[in-house]
Amino acid sequence: MAIEYLDGGRIIGLSTDTKPTNADSGSIFIETDTGNIQTFNGTCWFTKPFDSINDSFGRSLGYTQKQHFVEWFSGHSLDDHVWNTGNSNAGYTIEMDDSVNGGLKMINNASHTHAAILDFNLKRQFSSRASGVIYVGKTVTSSGGTIVGLGNDYRQDNAYKTTAVQLDNGYTTVYILSGDGTAQTATSTGISRDANRHVYKLVNTATSITCSVDGVAGTSKTTNLPTGNNDKMQPVVKAYSYSGNTTTLNINYYEAWDT
Repeated sequence: MAIEYLDGGRIIGLSTDTKPTNADSGSIFIETDTGNIQTFNGTCWFTKPFDSINDSFGRSLGYTQKQHFVEWFSGHSLDDHVWNTGNSNAGYTIEMDDSVNGGLKMINNASHTHAAILDFNLKRQFSSRASGVIYVGKTVTSSGGTIVGLGNDYRQDNAYKTTAVQLDNGYTTVYILSGDGTAQTATSTGISRDANRHVYKLVNTATSITCSVDGVAGTSKTTNLPTGNNDKMQPVVKAYSYSGNTTTLNINYYEAWDT
């Protein structure tokens, strides 16, 4: 569409439209296809900051934003005001990877019972039955694997409730791991597992857990789901190994939200 000039220094058009360079300083350009607002400072156009978290997610005024957490794993060190590493066992490394798109690097090369672990130190903010998780990462392992998702504790065993994506060297596919506090089981999504970087998405409801990889949905899990409407979960990221072999997880992005 052609750009259109309105009153008050407002201009509307598509994000792909060429923005005028002869506009008055302080003019704003509203991108009708994205909702983004660009401001002209007399020399160039720049993105106007969002007024609220609702705006950033495209919500209208009056919408009550539910729990939503985003971590980019950027910078020179992990933010230990947010993430807890104190439940990690011996034989682990958690550090920023000094490489292109390296993100955070978690390495474990200890025994089967040991793991490199990130959690919220029991600050449980997310629903077990109405929530989602997205993470971007890759798992390289000769023995062991990684678990990324939500849990009411950092432990993944029969006594704790869990919903997570599991990549294990013993599996040729991506698995969904879940526990109801009595039993924990893993179900294959049918999507092949490899050592490359992918986008993993987990959607939790009262009746199923669905996992997709790079936008392709796999088989859902309907057994041993976390129970109880009041159950709350914390983010959990874990790299574990067997018998001294090494597992490495590079994670660039983690997002969790309540639906």
